[in-house]
Amino acid sequence: METKMSYDQFIPTRIMFGAGQLNNLHKEAMPGKKALIIISNGKSTRANGYLS
Repeated sequence: METKMSYDQFIPTRIMFGAGQLNNLHKEAMPGKKALIIISNGKSTRANGYLS
């Protein structure tokens, strides 16, 4: 039996990284009616170097 796999992924993502980037968020055109902002100050975030 032959198994065929098909895959298509489209993720239009803009990542704004660094100190002060929330101040620039108003300049971005939103593609829809919702946006998601994730801010983390957890121990694992700092331990893995994502937050300094």
